[in-house]
Amino acid sequence: VMSDCITVISSLSDLLPVLAIPNTDATAGALEIQTRFLQQTNTQTLNGRFRLAGFSGIVGGTAFLNYSTDADFELNSDARRIQLKRFTGRLHEGSKLGGKISLTGNYDNYTTAADVSVKLTDFNQFGLRPFLESAFGNRRLTSAALNSTLTVTRAATGDATIKAELQLTNLVTVDLKTGIATPPLEARAQFDAGIAKQIAQVRQGQVTLTPTSRSKNILALTANVDLTKSDAISGNIKLAADTLDLTKYLDLFAEKPKPPGARPATQPTAGPTLEPEAAKLPFHNFVCELNIGRIFARELDATGLQAVATLDRNHLYLKPCKVALNGAPVSASANIDFGVTGYTYDFDFSAKEVALGPLMNTIQPDRRNQVSGQATLTAQFKGAGITGTNLQRNLIGELNLRSTSLNLSLGNVRSPLIGALVNTVVGLPDLIRNPGATLENLVGRFANFGAPRGGWADDLMSAPLQNIEAKITAGNGKVQLENAEVRSSAFKAKATGNLGIEPILTNSTIHVPVSLALNHNLALKIGLIPAGSPTNAAYYAMPDFLTMRGTIGKPETKTDTVVLVNLVARAGTGVIKQIGIAGGEKAKSIIQTGGGIINSLLGGPKKTEGDPGTTNAVPDSPEQKTFDLFGAPEKKP
Repeated sequence: VMSDCITVISSLSDLLPVLAIPNTDATAGALEIQTRFLQQTNTQTLNGRFRLAGFSGIVGGTAFLNYSTDADFELNSDARRIQLKRFTGRLHEGSKLGGKISLTGNYDNYTTAADVSVKLTDFNQFGLRPFLESAFGNRRLTSAALNSTLTVTRAATGDATIKAELQLTNLVTVDLKTGIATPPLEARAQFDAGIAKQIAQVRQGQVTLTPTSRSKNILALTANVDLTKSDAISGNIKLAADTLDLTKYLDLFAEKPKPPGARPATQPTAGPTLEPEAAKLPFHNFVCELNIGRIFARELDATGLQAVATLDRNHLYLKPCKVALNGAPVSASANIDFGVTGYTYDFDFSAKEVALGPLMNTIQPDRRNQVSGQATLTAQFKGAGITGTNLQRNLIGELNLRSTSLNLSLGNVRSPLIGALVNTVVGLPDLIRNPGATLENLVGRFANFGAPRGGWADDLMSAPLQNIEAKITAGNGKVQLENAEVRSSAFKAKATGNLGIEPILTNSTIHVPVSLALNHNLALKIGLIPAGSPTNAAYYAMPDFLTMRGTIGKPETKTDTVVLVNLVARAGTGVIKQIGIAGGEKAKSIIQTGGGIINSLLGGPKKTEGDPGTTNAVPDSPEQKTFDLFGAPEKKP
């Protein structure tokens, strides 16, 4: 008989730098491990306990505060068998017990038969809080009860079974800002699967959520997969539900609060410079199906959701893929060949008269009621390769967008290009007064205005955007903006131009001349209406002076000084006195909203001599996408 004992005690702040575990940091906590090894004639026994006490820190993005866990275990082995006789662990938040976990298992060295059993018992808010609150954003978990079992067995023949059950009840969170608690929610999952003679089956797969008056909230999974040919796996997986009501669950999840502190400034990301290698997929007629009769999600009512994806040899086929969003038909299809370098693809998308109000209120509730109206979007694209070189050579397609009755306030615009148009119109009085000024400099001037000194911005703010239309085509190495129009009752902007695709996508060039027209009131203020012109025209065209230029990575706006000077000469100096400045709090509001947009379009503010740069600066807002119309809301530090 031989026996050895080992004891390790260490502060986590001392231990973690030595272990160099990625994304892990500790501000407090201690680790204690005690083990005892016993060697007898034909058997070995290892038992012991470990304790992590008072841990405060971060592991993989999950924050822990005064969190503790302890466990004891016993492992036996002999010539034939390895047995995990006991593993029992407990979790604590402070002095509060958060749950218990136990494991047992066996493995036969001769036959390779094995079994494992895992049980979670009496987990509550104290044990679950660090793991769930990271997804709940600005909510605190105040109540929860979770129990779960899992058993896995493997026979000597290779056949295996997996059975699992999880039940979460009385899940309650409280909004830290309002103090309002969510109603108690629950979730139950049951799973029974196995493999026999190279045929895998999911006999039962079911998730049940808290039922509502509109739905039983039961989602079912079934599967049958033939593994007899490792290079031609076939079968089907089906996920189905009659009706799901997800509203209360969506309300649990909110945007994660931005952690304090600086972070590196985001730089434009270049596209891939190498094509992905051809892939040989080990599937033959492998079908994945999704069928859900109806989904309620806040203000969205999605009916007839159906999608079928088929993997066959090296191809992925998606057809059909369709749903009706609040009665509006939406459909898509795809054909992707992974068997060639860079892949070949053919995509098709259609959404007709989709109500934007319910959609935006659902996916961005913090921007509730900022957008209304309808949108129709159709797109068809096909090509080969995903690098700039092959996109330039092979991409062919067309996109059409038409949105009406948006009622989108100018201050709520998030698209960089549309935001640039808005700020150009806001800055017209000062551009006319000072044709040599740049929009970037005017932004700084507008933001410093005090009391209102003119009605120009008031007229603009009282006229939200109503219509946005665009047609984009791709082919012959260019993306052509054949027609685009942005319209409110105050102004109308029309544009045509092109995007020249380059091998490095962020270097793709933009050249989009923009034509502006103003309503009677605004046109009169800048002397745009010649004597004898009709007074009932909807808009009066300005001479063309604005062009969107630069690259995707560094877009710019360019104004034609000569055109603006000629406009002043034609209008007369009296007009300059009449228009005053754009100013006032309204202009300040618009410009502050769009300041980040203008900087983005101009490639950022110019650095002064000795400027150390923005490597560690915190951006005012997240990186904006060029054609993102409504976008994510600006993040506040």
